[in-house]
Amino acid sequence: MPQCTGQSLAGTGEPLCTFCDLLTLGQNILNLLTVTLTAAAVVLIIYGGFLVLFDLGSAERVAQGRKVIWSAVVGLVLFFGAWTITNVLFQVLVGNLQGIPWPWNQIQC
Repeated sequence: MPQCTGQSLAGTGEPLCTFCDLLTLGQNILNLLTVTLTAAAVVLIIYGGFLVLFDLGSAERVAQGRKVIWSAVVGLVLFFGAWTITNVLFQVLVGNLQGIPWPWNQIQC
């Protein structure tokens, strides 16, 4: 396990990680989660559609398919609704008048 000696693990001449690097890592994780959750919801909607389409006369499979579709849509609405509320709050509270030249959801070092 490396000891903290004030030198970078990346090699000589490389700067140490900063707080901005940590924020960038967090932004990358959030972007990955956004793409992953959206893709998962689309796959679940398609799966629910197949359950409804190929019900084979079973009312239970139709109900299960509708439940899967409904859950995926509600999850997407909640996720993107939270993002939209956060975006609106930042725009109202901070606005573009405070000298921030980029959107709140893009970290720039």
